[in-house]
Amino acid sequence: MSHLKCFEMVYDSPSLSFFNLHQGQILLKLLQNTEQKINLIYSYYQALWQGPFMVFETIKKLDTNRIICLVDCQNNVGLTLSFLRIGIKKIVFKSNDIQLSKKINEIANEYGAFLFDKEKFKNKILLENFDCSQNFKSNTIFELKKYNIIK
Repeated sequence: MSHLKCFEMVYDSPSLSFFNLHQGQILLKLLQNTEQKINLIYSYYQALWQGPFMVFETIKKLDTNRIICLVDCQNNVGLTLSFLRIGIKKIVFKSNDIQLSKKINEIANEYGAFLFDKEKFKNKILLENFDCSQNFKSNTIFELKKYNIIK
């Protein structure tokens, strides 16, 4: 599969934000019976304070053939480079500086990683208002049903 097809597939798939391993595991369990590819995007603010190792371990536990885990770095170059160095292959990054973006893309290519632009995701389902309480699962089920991802 070409890189362009891979990017199109990721951008076209529904995308959900999540904040920690527990939420990711709930989402994984809820999505286990769907055939649809789903993007789980690890929240920038959580990634920022949890750091590369914790995020790497979380993503490693959740990434499957149908579930594509990405980490949101917004425009944070240092965080992006840290995630590349630790081995995270799918990163959401965008800089308004064209030269900087080009250089970060070159570095990502050296690591065999892919950088995605958050604005290009077509089906963003923001779960960012939900915490990790018991309501998280019921609110998530409601949202997934609303978007016809689960029945």
